[in-house]
Amino acid sequence: MSFQGFTEKTLEYFLSICLDNSKSNFEANKALYNEHVKAPLRELYSALVPVMLEIDQTICVKSSRCVSGAYNDARFAQSDPIKTYMYLHFCAETGRDTDIPGFFMDASYDGYRYGLQLYHRTTQGMTRLRDAVLENEKQFIEIITRIEADGIFQLEGDSFKKEHFPAAPPQLKNWLNRKSWWVGRTSLPDEAFFSSCFVGQLSESYFALKNLYGLLCRALKS
Repeated sequence: MSFQGFTEKTLEYFLSICLDNSKSNFEANKALYNEHVKAPLRELYSALVPVMLEIDQTICVKSSRCVSGAYNDARFAQSDPIKTYMYLHFCAETGRDTDIPGFFMDASYDGYRYGLQLYHRTTQGMTRLRDAVLENEKQFIEIITRIEADGIFQLEGDSFKKEHFPAAPPQLKNWLNRKSWWVGRTSLPDEAFFSSCFVGQLSESYFALKNLYGLLCRALKS
């Protein structure tokens, strides 16, 4: 089947898990999970794969690495065995374990977000990104001007307490003076989330971030 949207029962499932994060509660809600989380998430993934490959022919689209499952990794979340959210992420094939640019969508009972971020970021990786921004000022300003003009995305991430780049162009300071950043949109569950239009909304947004993704990949290339 093609993706037709998530449902109110998708939100109902995640709210139930947030209130009682136990394997017994998951088993009681497993049918709800399979029908209203797992199935539509897989359909959304399938719809987005061609989009991702158009953006980057080498981007990872393996379902085992792109689509969330029901359980958390027991090594890191023993007290909360069940995921309280779902996600898709499509990451650059870098051959590294750190500083990996990737597109994402995640959602829970209280809303969703999507955009572009750096997975497993390091201080060294952020330094390389800032250096790339300064070395390619004109190109970066053109990229972020288009992104900001759309009025869809917000720049998020922790800022330094003190300004580190006083001589940088004003357009770049908000980006340079951050310890980390991701670019995206956050929303309450809305009409698009509950319909097939969500595919188009995500696709259009990922294409709008394509040039920024390319710059990140080039800046962090080994």
